[in-house]
Amino acid sequence: MPCLPEFENGLPLFCGMVAVGSDLVVMGGYDPRTWNCLSSVFIFDFLSFKWRRGADMPGGPRSFFGCAADGERTVFVAGGHDLEKNALKSVWAYDVMNDN
Repeated sequence: MPCLPEFENGLPLFCGMVAVGSDLVVMGGYDPRTWNCLSSVFIFDFLSFKWRRGADMPGGPRSFFGCAADGERTVFVAGGHDLEKNALKSVWAYDVMNDN
């Protein structure tokens, strides 16, 4: 598998990952060079063997969140912490096919 476009040395630290259909979705985490918390979403398509950038996670960077998928097209993200380490009680759903 090729490296993420913005992370040649591996995955973001503590990122969330779920499988959706033929895709692997990688979300959030920390930049291993700067330790900045990320809101980025990357999708790896196993059929084309290529990465693409998804829309950023809504609400800004989030760390230590739970994530799951319905297996077909939707990723669910719950909880975690914001940039000030405040616990979050929000939940959102991301449609991989429509990138929203």
